[in-house]
Amino acid sequence: MSRTNQFGHIARGQRIIGACLSRRPSQAAAMAPTAQVVLIIVAGLIAFAVLFRDEIRRRLQDLRNVTFPGGSADLTGNEAMAQIEAQKRAPEAETLPVPTAQPDPSPPQLPAPSVVFEPIESDLRRRIETSIPGNLTVQMAWAVRLAAQAQVERDHEMTYRLIFGSQIAALKVLNVRSPITVALAREFYLKTAVQHHPDVFKPTDFEPWADYLLTRGLVVVEKQPVDDDTLVALAPLGRDFLMFMTGRGLSENKIY
Repeated sequence: MSRTNQFGHIARGQRIIGACLSRRPSQAAAMAPTAQVVLIIVAGLIAFAVLFRDEIRRRLQDLRNVTFPGGSADLTGNEAMAQIEAQKRAPEAETLPVPTAQPDPSPPQLPAPSVVFEPIESDLRRRIETSIPGNLTVQMAWAVRLAAQAQVERDHEMTYRLIFGSQIAALKVLNVRSPITVALAREFYLKTAVQHHPDVFKPTDFEPWADYLLTRGLVVVEKQPVDDDTLVALAPLGRDFLMFMTGRGLSENKIY
C-alpha cells in the first residue's frame, strides 16, 4: 500500500469514528454506557476494515484451505473431484443381512442380546402386537416391511450424501418426461453440469455422471449396451428418492 493511499485510508477511518462519536450531548447522554462501548467497538472495526481492506482482500485471495478442530474445508474445487471419485466407488443399493442356513440340523438361534437394539425391538414388537393382535403372519409381514423401509431410507441418505445438484435436476426432469433417450440425457448434462460448472465437469464425463444414478438404482435403461437411442426412465426407487427428499425437507439445490 502506498504512503498516500495509507494516509487516505487513515483519514477515512478517522471520519467514520468521528461521525459515530460526534453525537449531540443530549443523544450521548441518552445512550446507555454499554451501548456507547458497543458503538465505539463497531466504529473501530469499520475503520480497521477501511484501513486494511487491500491487505484483507489479498489474504482472502490467498485462502485455499480452512482447517478447524475435527476437520477441514477445501475451497479450491478439489472437494468436488473427491465427490466424483466417491460416486465412482459407490456400491449398489445394499440388502439387509439375514442369518445364513447352517449345514447342521440344529434349530436357528435367537439374536444375541444387544443393549442398543433391544429397546427399539421391544417398542416395535409392542406397536405391531397392539395394531395387529394375534395374527402372526400379518405381524411378520409388517415387521419385514418396516425393515425394508429402514433399508431404503438408509440407502437414500447415502445417495443424497454424494449426489450432485445437477443429478437431482435430471431426476426431476425424468419424473415429468420419462422416458427420454440417452442423447437427450447427454444434452441435459451439457446444458446444466458442464455449462454451469466447466471447472468440475467435462463434456466427456457424461458416463460417470450418469452411472451414479444407474448404480444407485435411481434410473433404468431399456437395454445394454447403451447407445444414444437407448431409453432412460426414472426407476421406482428414484421416484421414492425424490419423495424422500421432499418428506425430509432436503434441499435439491446442492452444489454442482
